[in-house]
Formats: sequence, C-alpha cells, structure tokens
Amino acid sequence: MSVRNKLLVTIIPLVSLVLLATGYATRLTAVRYLNLALERTTKVLTMGQANALTEYFENAREDILLLARGDIDEEPIRAILSIQAHVRPGNYREVAYIPANGDAPLMLVDTGQEVVRLTKEQCERVFNSPLMAPSRLQSPKAGSVTLVGLSESIYPPGLIPSLSSGLTLAVFRMVTPVTDKSGKVLGFWVISLDGRAARDILSLHNSPKSPLAAFARTAVKRYSFFFDSNGWILFQSGNHEDKESTLATDVARSGLSGDHGMPGLHSAFRPAASNETYWRMVVDVQNGQTGIESVGAELDPTVTSHDSYALGYSPVFFMSSPEKGLEVVGGVAFMDRSKLVIAAEYRIFDVLLLIFVAALFVSAIVLVLVGRYITRPVLDLARAVRSMPQNGELALLELPMRDKETTELKDAINTLVVSLIGQKDELKIKDASLRDYLNRQPLDLEKKVTAARDDEPVEGIVGASSGMRQFKQLVRKAASVDADVLIVGETGTGKEVTAQAIHHMSRRAGGPYITMNCGALDENLLMDALFGHVKGAFSEAKTDRKGAFLAASGGSILLDEIGNASPKVQQALLRALAARTIIPLGSDQEVAFDARVIAATNENLMECVEQGTFREDLYYRLKVLTLQTLPLRERKEDIPLLVDAFIRESSQVMRKGPVTLSQGAWERIAAHDWPGNVRELKHCLMRAVAMADSSVILMEDLRFEGQAEAQKARPIPPEDGPASVREVSGREGASRTVPAAAPVSAQDQPAQAVDALNPRQRLGLAYIRENGSMSRAQYQGIVGQNVPPRTAQYDLRDLVERGLLVVKGRGPATRYHLPAEGKSS
Repeated sequence: MSVRNKLLVTIIPLVSLVLLATGYATRLTAVRYLNLALERTTKVLTMGQANALTEYFENAREDILLLARGDIDEEPIRAILSIQAHVRPGNYREVAYIPANGDAPLMLVDTGQEVVRLTKEQCERVFNSPLMAPSRLQSPKAGSVTLVGLSESIYPPGLIPSLSSGLTLAVFRMVTPVTDKSGKVLGFWVISLDGRAARDILSLHNSPKSPLAAFARTAVKRYSFFFDSNGWILFQSGNHEDKESTLATDVARSGLSGDHGMPGLHSAFRPAASNETYWRMVVDVQNGQTGIESVGAELDPTVTSHDSYALGYSPVFFMSSPEKGLEVVGGVAFMDRSKLVIAAEYRIFDVLLLIFVAALFVSAIVLVLVGRYITRPVLDLARAVRSMPQNGELALLELPMRDKETTELKDAINTLVVSLIGQKDELKIKDASLRDYLNRQPLDLEKKVTAARDDEPVEGIVGASSGMRQFKQLVRKAASVDADVLIVGETGTGKEVTAQAIHHMSRRAGGPYITMNCGALDENLLMDALFGHVKGAFSEAKTDRKGAFLAASGGSILLDEIGNASPKVQQALLRALAARTIIPLGSDQEVAFDARVIAATNENLMECVEQGTFREDLYYRLKVLTLQTLPLRERKEDIPLLVDAFIRESSQVMRKGPVTLSQGAWERIAAHDWPGNVRELKHCLMRAVAMADSSVILMEDLRFEGQAEAQKARPIPPEDGPASVREVSGREGASRTVPAAAPVSAQDQPAQAVDALNPRQRLGLAYIRENGSMSRAQYQGIVGQNVPPRTAQYDLRDLVERGLLVVKGRGPATRYHLPAEGKSS
C-alpha cells in the first residue's frame, strides 16, 4: 500500500468514532442542563425575594402591635426610631399617634440626620401626612393592622429647619387602632415603612451578596420588581450599594405601553391590557400562586428568537389579623435575562472540549504509533538528504528499497543532485565572470554629473546639494562685505578653499592672499611670522621683516588652525584686530595694516572658551561672520561632482588622457564613509589616477588613506622586556628616548588591527600603554615635530575608529586613552 492509503485507512474510522461520541455526549449534556436551568433556578430565586418582603412586612406588623400595647409617650417612639436606625437603618421614617378626639397628634419623623417631632400645624402642612392614614380604615378593630399601599409623603421646604430643601418619602404605612376595655377607639398608631428599604431587599437578592447566590449574578442581566394586587409596578431592584437613590420603574417598563403614575406615586407604572403574559402573572399572584412565564416580545421588546428568558413570580403576603390569615398584598417578579440556555450551552461546549481533547489525545497516540511505521522510510530519506555536506559538495543517495513512494522520491532526488552538481559549477564560473565584467565596465560619470549639475558655481567650491547651495550663498554674502570671517569645520572639509573663494570674490581679489598656520609653528616663530621684526631686534635679525599682516595689506590673510594659538599669540591677535595696527618685534611704533582677516579652525571655540584655553573676547572679535563647512558624509550627493573635478584635475597634472571610473570603483567610493572628508577623496583619486594602467580606474586601483598607510608601514621589532626604548629624531636634530612598540596581546587589541598601523601610530600606542594617556601635542612630540597637526589628528582618529583608543574631553582638553579592557597591560 502507498503512504496515502495507509493514512486514510487509519484516520477515517477514528474520525467517525469521535463524531459519534461527540454527538451522543452533546445530546445528554443539553437535556440535563436545560431542564435544570429552566425548572429550578428562577422559582427558587423568586420565592426567596417574595418571602423576604413578606417577612419585612411581618416584622413591621409586630413592631406596631408592640407599640400599641405601650404608653403613649414621645420617649418610646424616639427609642424605637433610634434602635431601628441601628438594627435596620431606614426602615421606619414616620411614627405617629393620632387621637380620635381631634387632639394634637404625637408625630416624629426620622429625616436621616435626626429625629424631629412635629406640631399639629406642621403635620397639617405635610402632603399625604400620616394623619390621613386612619381614614383608610373601614372597621377598626383592636389587634388588627392595616397595610396601606406605597405612596409619597412630601415635606415642603422650611417645614423642618434642618431641611431647607424639603423632604420626599415613598413609604408603606401600617395603621392599628388603640381601644379601651369597652372597645371604644381612642386613637391610632401609624408607622411609615421606607419603600427604599423594601427595594433594597430585592437589590440584595440580585447582587453578588445574595443569600440565594447559586450563580454569579449581575444587575444588568437580572432584576426584580414589586407590583401590588392591582397590577401597578411600584419599584424595581437597583444597585445594592446605592441605598439613597429614589424608587424607579424605568427598567421594568422599558419598551412597554401602559399607564404612568398613580395617585400618590408618580413613578408607578401599569402595563396595558394587551400585555397578556403580564396580566396572567398578576392573576396567578392574586390567587397566591408561584410560577414561571416565558418572556416574549410583548413583555420585553429586546427578546430575539435566539434568546430564552424566564419570568418568575411569587406572591407577597401580609396578615392584617389572625382571623383573616395571610392575604396577598402584591407580588415579586424576577426577570432572569442571564440567558440560562446559553449558559447551559457553554457547559455543553466545556464537555465537548474535554471529549475533543481526549479524542485528540487518543488519536495522536494512534497516529504516532502508526506513523512511525508508515513514515519511517521517508524519514530515513530526509535524514540522508540533511546529512549531505553543507559546502556544496552533493552526493547521490544510497538507501534500500522499502516502498513505492520512497523509492520514486529517492530516484527523483538523485536525478536532481546530478543536475545541481553540473549547474552549480557552471553558475560559479558565470557569476565570477559576470561580476568581474560588470565591475570593469566604464561608468557613465557624465550622466551622474549632469544629474547633480552645479548651477551656481563658486571658484574652488564644488557642490550642488541643498546644503552646499546655502553654503555658497553665505560665501557670496561674506565676500560682498569687508568684515572678518571665521570658518569652522572638520579637517578636510575645505576651509582653506572657502577662504580663497571669499578672497577672490571680494573687492580685495587684486591684493595679496597670505596663509598662516597657527598650529605648525612654535609661539616665537609664529609671532615673528605674523607681526615681523625690525633690524637688530635679536641676534639673527639682520634686516627688517614685514610679517604676514603687513604683507597682506590690500588683500586677505588666513589664520589657519586659530584654535591652536598660544595665549600670547591670542592676546597679540586681539590687539591687532581691535586696533588694526601691529607692533613689529623690536619696534615701539604701531604700524597700521589694511588686510581682511579670515580665521579657520576645526576646534569648537565656544567649548575652548568655556574651558579657558581660548580668549572669549578674541572669539567674539573673530566671530563677525561665521561659516560652517559641511562634512562629506552630510552631502554625499556631491560626490559625483567632486569625483569628476578631481579626476580631471589629476589627469591634467599627471598629463594623462581622459580617465573615468569603473562600476566597481564607483560602488566602492559610494559605500565609503570618508572620515577624511573631501581631502581624503581627492588624495584617493589622485593615487588612483597615478596608479591606473588604463583610462578606466578599477576597484583595485582605489586605496583609501588608512589602507595606504598600512601598506607603507613596516612592523617595528620589539626590544626585550616591557620597558624597551628606541631613539627618534626631533625637528632640531636632538634625540630623545620613547618607549618602543611592545608586543600587543590578544587580550589588549586585535592583532590584525595593530599590524595595519603605520610606524607613527605604533609609537603612539606604545607610549599610551606605558603612560596611560596622551594629547595630540604629545603625540606630535613622540613621533617627531615635523608631523603636521592634521596628520596627527588623522592618525589618532584612525586609532579610535579601529577600537584601539577612546577619546575623553573636548577641544584642547582632549586626551586619548586605552579602552577599559586594555588598561591592565
């Protein structure tokens, strides 16, 4: 048999058995829970609420009979109200004794805050006061108690001083006569029962604290309402915690038509005669019967065909006298909207889930046992395929024949393996050839240059990006005025080119252009170069020297690396810029100069001012106009223009014909980060043009600055011992001793990174390993004073990018340290 037939023969009978068992269990569970929900729950809950109200009225009947047997005095009445306020808060709101001869009544009211006695005049001002209750009695008899239906008693504002807004009470009233021995009626006792207390009984039974809480219940799905023997709905259950809310019937009468408000109780509601289900319930209650009705659309418009609500009802009894026995005074209706049928269905689903899990477990065991036998050949074949070498060396499968499908699958795989082996070799050859061909194809550089065309050229400044357009506008504005300019930006971003452009575009273009590097000379030489000297100022001063400021008269002077100037030079520059005069060395005469001063720096002068290494007044003197050059990483869209310009310039200088880039070379240039900015790009292209063997610069012709330095570097063999030293020549020919490059362990720095360093970097790294840290100036002193500051900055930044050093501090306070893990050496 095939694998498919084996699985079908195994699974189909099992599925059939699961379906039969599920259907049978569903039928049994549905019958059981539906009958239980429909026959028991609603009756028990409804009868419990009706009995609670019957007991409520019976307790009040006993209390008024006890009151009738006592003395007619204010103190017992106050005691009753005070005691019941602690035992059953809010039950009795009014207690009154009304003499039959018309004398002043004795009436006390519990306002909820205090017990107040009313005078006869106050009693007469109460709407529906207890004084009206005896008129409801037809034949007063000693020992009998009459229950008067729910009505509202209204105390107007100002009647009771503590209640400025008045008081409205919805109360049941109980009346009993007081007679003498001959049976003559002397007066009447009246007790008013708060309707909210009766409402709270229903609310309690519909809350989670219900004494009959067979199931978890919520007020939204279940509610009860009380109706009198005439069919008036007097109040409904509510929130058990909200005992101060007024009586309402809005939920009970929702969607029904009928009469709103009866005399004495405006919130009462009586459904219309068309609501047959409701009036059947009223008739049954009048006959003292308890029952259940199915709720239809005529009683609850929200009922749908999928819902099955149960309306339970039970009579509330009251015994006015032992001779009459219990009489029906109303009924409690319990609307169970909690979808008992759906709850039962959930139970059915639970049972079905258990059956399903059990069946699934059994099926899984069977399938595992059968599958192990049926699918073993396929699994063996899969393991053989996975065991093939992952390096691309495929091999034919050799497995014994077990069944038809597995044998056919093995043969198909072997056929595919043979085909893949041949195609893989062909693809390798084609890919390598295609990749090499594409990388060597000339790039249409003119197309990229045209797309990034520079419509607003400025002499020496190449770029058409949005940032460069704004920058060139600033350059033109700076050139149009004769104010001093401060140019700031990273090394290699074109600060000197910007200064030249400002000079050539200004009115001083015909004058001289002098450049002075404030970081390349020591303090005395720089002062002499800037301000000059007179003959005899010092032993070697054989003639007068103008100095850069006087030499640049009528033109411009560039003070490059102004951030590296010493405090003495800064003070002299501040005086010269402020007075526009200089005093040559050895002279006491001020000489005026007419030169525009342009300063450039890659330092953050404001931070230098804050650190105290640069004069604040000189900073603001220089900062008349400030230009910020853009690093190449922020304007990479200008790279095509720069590449075209540098290739043309290099080709002319080296007297080569037209040169262009290959596709591979362009991709490599576009992917590089250019930490050296435009200068690094220019030098890279100059080297490539010089080294190219044809008119196309290939990818292998490109050497970035870090790579070029690494190729020129030769490893320095370490001396014996960790404190070995070597001599290096200084600028003046004097020799000094510095630590030689010690062996770098794998724990300190990566070996490959150290091997790629140039000799200067290896000397600096050895010095830091010995001393802990160094500054850029110390680095220049270690590797030789003939190293320009920019080269020193590049070397140190390269060490940081390789992860061999970390930078701490900013500006002149910058120092370089070993990483944390490398300090132990």
